Amino acid sequence: KAYGGTLEEINMSALALARAGVESKKLTKATEVVIKMAKLTGDTFQMSADALITYMTVYKDTGVTIKELGDELAYMANQSKLSTEDIAIFSNYALEASKSAGIARYWVEAMAIALSNAGTKAETIGTTLRRFTSVMRDNSVAIQEFFNKLGISQKSFAFMLHKSTKDSEKAMIWLLKRLKS
Repeated sequence: KAYGGTLEEINMSALALARAGVESKKLTKATEVVIKMAKLTGDTFQMSADALITYMTVYKDTGVTIKELGDELAYMANQSKLSTEDIAIFSNYALEASKSAGIARYWVEAMAIALSNAGTKAETIGTTLRRFTSVMRDNSVAIQEFFNKLGISQKSFAFMLHKSTKDSEKAMIWLLKRLKS
């Protein structure tokens, strides 16, 4: 065993990353990210690789590095009840829709953390995120009135969601509390 897993598990993670399009010159660093994610979250190399690959596939054209994505995913797993397998599951439902709507990945991560900590399963998190994405794109009078009743404009709330993962998390917690009251 090496790095808390077998050499075969490390090789399988590297192979999965290569098949997902990681260039050979970046493969060693990407595999190190997977190993560190697995160590930080307690999940397997394969689960960590799957989650990272899902994020890489969606956000490859945004300039974010594999290391940054790995750090964000480890943070999300450690701040919630989500495993990296859960992250991969909800991501398959929600990431592409959120990105195409112009919603920052920080918001996706914050919402996933909040929903997970409220006991929501990964599949439901993905569906909820996809539905919420459509609400954030909807400029109808009914949606504008909904946000106004909460005491914030849709545009202001969207701005809060785009700052950082921690700020987005705070915004989502604020929203969930407002919805409960």
